[in-house]
Amino acid sequence: MKISKNLPNLGGSISPNLLEGEKIGQIERVHLVANRIMRLNAIEKGIELIDMGTDYYYPFYHEYEPTKQALQALGSYADEVLHYPSSYGLISLRSSFQDFMSTQFNVELDLHQEIMITTGASQVFDALSRSFAGTYVLIPEFTLSTVAIIAGGNGAKLIRLPVGECGFFDLIEAEKIVNNLPEKSIRFLYLNSPCNPNGKVAKWEYLNELVQFALRQEILILHDMDSWYTTHNNETDLVNILEIPQAKRCSLTVLSLSKEFGLPGLRIGLVAGNDYAINVIRMHNSTFSVMIPEVCQYAAKAALDSFNAEHQKPEINEYVGYLIKKSIAGWQSMGWPPEAIHSPDGGFKYLLSVPPHLQSQGEFTAVELFDYYVLSRAYVKLSTIRSFNPERQQYIRLIVMQNEALLEEAFRRMKEIGVDYHSMQLPDSLGQEYATLIKENIGGDF
Repeated sequence: MKISKNLPNLGGSISPNLLEGEKIGQIERVHLVANRIMRLNAIEKGIELIDMGTDYYYPFYHEYEPTKQALQALGSYADEVLHYPSSYGLISLRSSFQDFMSTQFNVELDLHQEIMITTGASQVFDALSRSFAGTYVLIPEFTLSTVAIIAGGNGAKLIRLPVGECGFFDLIEAEKIVNNLPEKSIRFLYLNSPCNPNGKVAKWEYLNELVQFALRQEILILHDMDSWYTTHNNETDLVNILEIPQAKRCSLTVLSLSKEFGLPGLRIGLVAGNDYAINVIRMHNSTFSVMIPEVCQYAAKAALDSFNAEHQKPEINEYVGYLIKKSIAGWQSMGWPPEAIHSPDGGFKYLLSVPPHLQSQGEFTAVELFDYYVLSRAYVKLSTIRSFNPERQQYIRLIVMQNEALLEEAFRRMKEIGVDYHSMQLPDSLGQEYATLIKENIGGDF
C-alpha cells in the first residue's frame, strides 16, 4: 500500500481492514502483477501469452447460442442505461432464474423473498461479510483468494477447515473447531462445489450432512456454484445445496453467468435461498446504492431463457471434457505420473503436483518458481495453490479455458524450455530474478 509522503494522515489514515485485506491478497497480487508484466513483455516480442492460470475469458463460448443471445440483448436494451437501475434486480430476470432453478435442480423459490440479483458472486461475499456482525468466517483449507480477501478485509477472522477424504472439509473436525471457539459468532461458512481449485464435487450425502451440521450450529452456508453443469464423468451429478431438505433454513446458493455462459464481464450474480439472508443482501445493496446495470440484466435473462439443458449442456461438457483430457495427456507426455495429476470431477480447474526435486530459493517456494519459470521462458501463465492457502505449496492450479490450438502451443513451448517431471532444473538465480521483477512492479496496477 502506497503511503503519501507529504500528507501521511490524509483521510485519517488508511483503514486497518483495507490493509488486512491487501495483506491476505498479497500472493494473488504477485501472481497478477507477474502476469501483467510478462504479458507486456510478450507483446513487445510479438508473442501471445497463453494464460492457464487466470479465468478472465472463455473463448470457446463464441458460437454458443445462450452467449450469442446475451450479446445481442446488450444492443437491444441499450436504452436502459438512460436511467438508474433498482438495487433489487429486475423482476423478469428473477423470474427467469426462478424457472431455471426449478427445471435444473427441482428447487422451488419464492420470486420476491428468496431470490436476489447482485453484481457477480464476489459482491455476495462482500455484502454478507459486511452486513453480518459475526466474528468468524469459516472457509475450506483451499479457498478462492477473493473470498478470504473480502471477508478478512471486512474485519472477519478467517478459520480454515481441514480437508477430509472427500476433497471437502471434514465435518467432524469442523464441528470440533466450532465447538472450541471462544464465542460461537460466525458470519457464514463458504463452500465451493464444483471446487476451485481441485475440481471435486460435493455429493448429496455430504451436502445433507453439512446442512444438518449448520442447523445444529446455527451457521449460514454459502454454496458458491460458479460451475453449475460442467461434469466430466457419467457418475457425477451436480447437486445444489437447496435440493437438500431443510436447506433453506440455513443456506444460500450463488450462481453466475461467468463460467457456464462465458460472460464474466456482465457481473451478474444469481443468489437464492434463506429469506432472512436474502433480505440482508437487499438491505445492504439498497443502503449502499449497489446497482446492477439493467442492460446487463437483460443480457443475463436472454442467456437463461435460451438455455436448453438437454441439447446445450452436453455440447459444453463434451468440449471442456475433451480439452481437460488433452491437457492431462500433455502433462503425461512431459513425465507426470498419474498420482501427480489430480483430474477434476467437475468445472474447469484441477491441480497438478510440481516435480518433487525442485527446491525453494530465497523467499519463493518451488511451486512459485516453477510457475515463474514457465511464464518467463515460455510465456505460459499457470497459478499456484498458495493463492488459495499460503501455507500450502505442493500444487499448480490449472484452468482449462483455451481453444485446442492454444493448448497444443502451450505444451509445445513448455517442452521447448525443458519442462519435465523427472529431469528439469531451475536456474540458481531464478529466485533473485523473480524478486527483482516483483520489487520493481508491485506498486503498479494489475
